[in-house]
Amino acid sequence: MYKYKEGLTRGILPELLLENKDVILQELRSLDEQFCFDLLFVASISADFTSAQSHITLSKGKLVQNFQYALAGSPCEQVLDHKLCTLAQGASALFPDDKALEELKIEAYVAVPIFDDLNKYIGILVGLYRQPQPDIEKSVYGFRLCSRFITEKVGRCFFEHKADAQLQLLNEVERISLTGAWEYHVATGHLYWSPETFHIHDLPATTALSTELAISFYSDESRGIIESLFSRALNTGEPYHVELQIKSATGKLKWVRTSGKVEQDATGNAVRVYGAIEDVTRIYELLEESTYKNTRLESILNNLNDAVITINANGIIEHSNKVAYDMFGYEEGELLGQSVEALMPEPYASMHGQYMSAYAETGKAKIIGVGRQLPGLRKNGEVFQMELSLTQGSCDGEIEYIGIIRDISERLRAQDTIYKMAFTDTMTGLRNKTWFEKECRDLLTRARIQSHFIYAAIIDIDKIAQVNLRFGFNETNEIIKMLAQNLSAKTPDGTHLYKNGADSFLVLNLSTKPQYDSKEFDHVQLEAALLQPENYQVQWKGENLSLSASLGSCICDAQSHSFESLLDTLEHAIERAKCNKPFGHFFVDEAGMLAYERSKFIKLSLDSVIEANELSVVLQPQFDAQGKAVASEALVRWLSPKLGFVSPADFIPLAEESGAIIKIGDWVIEQVCKVLSELQQQGITTSVSINISGKQIVAPDFESKLLDTISRYEIPASSIMLELTETTLISDIELVKTIMDSLSKKGFKFSIDDFGTGYSSLSYLKELPIHELKIDKYFVDDILTSSAESAGKIVSLILDMARVLNVNCVAEGVEEKEQVAFLQEKHCALYQGYYFAKPLAQQEWLSLMCAGA
Repeated sequence: MYKYKEGLTRGILPELLLENKDVILQELRSLDEQFCFDLLFVASISADFTSAQSHITLSKGKLVQNFQYALAGSPCEQVLDHKLCTLAQGASALFPDDKALEELKIEAYVAVPIFDDLNKYIGILVGLYRQPQPDIEKSVYGFRLCSRFITEKVGRCFFEHKADAQLQLLNEVERISLTGAWEYHVATGHLYWSPETFHIHDLPATTALSTELAISFYSDESRGIIESLFSRALNTGEPYHVELQIKSATGKLKWVRTSGKVEQDATGNAVRVYGAIEDVTRIYELLEESTYKNTRLESILNNLNDAVITINANGIIEHSNKVAYDMFGYEEGELLGQSVEALMPEPYASMHGQYMSAYAETGKAKIIGVGRQLPGLRKNGEVFQMELSLTQGSCDGEIEYIGIIRDISERLRAQDTIYKMAFTDTMTGLRNKTWFEKECRDLLTRARIQSHFIYAAIIDIDKIAQVNLRFGFNETNEIIKMLAQNLSAKTPDGTHLYKNGADSFLVLNLSTKPQYDSKEFDHVQLEAALLQPENYQVQWKGENLSLSASLGSCICDAQSHSFESLLDTLEHAIERAKCNKPFGHFFVDEAGMLAYERSKFIKLSLDSVIEANELSVVLQPQFDAQGKAVASEALVRWLSPKLGFVSPADFIPLAEESGAIIKIGDWVIEQVCKVLSELQQQGITTSVSINISGKQIVAPDFESKLLDTISRYEIPASSIMLELTETTLISDIELVKTIMDSLSKKGFKFSIDDFGTGYSSLSYLKELPIHELKIDKYFVDDILTSSAESAGKIVSLILDMARVLNVNCVAEGVEEKEQVAFLQEKHCALYQGYYFAKPLAQQEWLSLMCAGA
């Protein structure tokens, strides 16, 4: 409907012509019957005045197809200029550019314009003849009448649409604004309601209206008010504006804002009363909802555990909940209008104004949006600790600050109690291990930043289990408490003593030092004081008890050590110290710390060393007296990408501890069988000794795995010499003997490694299926020393024993010619050492064995 809000235009004309087509067609036919046109049509003009479009076209009284034609060079251009155009003859000749006239062979022409409500040209009425018409002027009057009829008809139609559009707009505005109109004519008693007024009352628009009906919708309380206001308006002409409650036709309770004004005649009598009625129910609902929310919010605020205080930009308190009054000791309402500084002790109170001014100028806040602990001041002058969270907001365009305050006095007291319980040993009153961890981690962090070192120690009471057995746990705890008091007295300032476990203590120097120097920490003097025997002498029930302790300590580089590694180092140190108890002491210096870290890394790496392809097997030949390589010993080597060459003396004992020795031992057997298989393919046989650990030989599947390996490589059992140490033999002699007997029957040979360094029983040696004894390098080295006479006797004794047992003897570590001469003189069977050959890689060994063959 928007197009009807403007004037009658060329764009609307086609729509209006079609809407009134029947009436206009009848008028055109009447005109056509009177003047007998060959072609009669009414057309609209385009917006750019370049063409015309017919909408109703008659030919000999019959409707024909409409058409469009160009105005340029046509008689219609004269209509635009002169408002009337008549040509009695020669129309086609006069307007040669008008192709339509030429095609239709038009001779005579008459046309008049159609105007809008502003007398602007919007259309044209045209009549055409194929024959000259000398009396064409007679048709002009009829044409003008017809044109005026069409103009009036479309104009009236346009204004009807325009009125409908305006009424529709008014109804839409009423609907959107929930506001209806009403009008009452006093003389007739006629009451008019707009559609929205009917809608507000939930009445059909066809309902018959009366003032009685209208007033009946008001509630009992409101009805008297509206009747009084309406009556006063009629009598005095006084307008009214009031909000009242109604009950609609469907029973809905609504709030309306109704107003009325009076129109009076010249004598002051009321002629008409009119006004508006607005549905404000939603406003009342929102108001009620807001009131409920405010009441609810106030209730919530008053039932919080926290105080809530709102201040303005000047620091004046504008709102406080009940908790705030109770917390600060004020009567309700007493805080309003006071400066918030009244709740602050000095110096915070005097500084608050400066802070507020600085924040207003710079916008830089210190506590806004950041919770923090601050002191608060009660009305009675008591200062307490509170937790304040402050946020900035706005109300009615004004800045305000909302503070949420929690009294944390009780919490701090509880925290102190909990802290003491969590970080204090209840028996001794000392700081506990948890506290040690906290302080140690903090100290490590500080030392790490400064690239400093820290010192720590652990003290363990020796043989506390015996004290427990004698006195019981409760009395032992009292004794330990007395020891703790003695140690505390010997702990200097700057060093803390902590309880660690049932019978041990931790020590931490709280300073850090820039150098790894024991003098910097003066730990020697400290440790001597802590290990004084008098510290461990107590009187218990009239008896003097003399206990002892062990102490392990370390100086730790914070850059390369964590709390966990430090604690692990202390455990290592105390284990070593307890080996020398009573009053054992072990200090892990820088080298010791590195060695221990290396040892831990080795232990961790053992499980994956084979998969990482870091192990290799070398073979050291064993020569007979004629210098021929007749046997060999397989030795394992480890080249670590991180540690470099790792000595078997370093990793074999760790592998024994962790159990990785079984996996490594199996791998060595596999490698030896593989290289023996290659040698066997060259037609050469030999014997290779393989070191077998105590854990490996007693494993349930050792024998089956060994047999499976030699079977896969087709190696005879006699090619394998299994080397056992004396320590392995005595670990479980009966089980080891059983396994040795079984394997010996299958062709395997056995050698006792490092013979003479252990505690083998000769009777057991006689019962075991031994094929070879190996003289330890320790005795071979001593052949040429000042004690050579005694060393020679031991070597001679071992050789004699080998002969008695009918086994071969292999001398290990032979490096000098004089050693060879001595051993040959004593008829030693085999020689192994750098004098003859160093351990060889597998290919070098194969080459040597093939060359010797």
